[in-house]
Amino acid sequence: MRIKLKKHRSIHVAFGCLAFYSNSLSWADENLLGYVKGAETLPEGSWEIYQTLTRRADKDTGHYTAYNAKTEVGYGLTDRLSLTGNIGLQAIDTSGLIIDGYLPEDEKYSLRPSGVEVAFKYNFLKPALDDIGLATYLAMKYDWLDKLSAATQK
Repeated sequence: MRIKLKKHRSIHVAFGCLAFYSNSLSWADENLLGYVKGAETLPEGSWEIYQTLTRRADKDTGHYTAYNAKTEVGYGLTDRLSLTGNIGLQAIDTSGLIIDGYLPEDEKYSLRPSGVEVAFKYNFLKPALDDIGLATYLAMKYDWLDKLSAATQK
């Protein structure tokens, strides 16, 4: 019985180490299509909140670290129509970058408001009731900071 427990514990430790090691070696990729939204809308009268934090780092030369945070609140106006609003924050720490014409200056600042968005999603087909889900998403967004630097958008 004792041998089985040791063997079992060793397997857990091995998987834990493997998961930690593989996570430390993984490299981020870009979301070519952005973040995917589902076709479902919120039920009438219900609320939800999302908090998203994205970290971008490392360039070939110099130091580059940027954070984008988004807090999104959604409300179900009807069973087929949802309203969401969000506020974006960003922080940047750059130094020694050599990129032709973009981010030529060193800059560093902590999280600050960078933009707002209001969106509506209308559901035509519900995946839970129909064979497929189909919805339309309309968003109005205003960013006053450039996503890659502190430059004010014009």
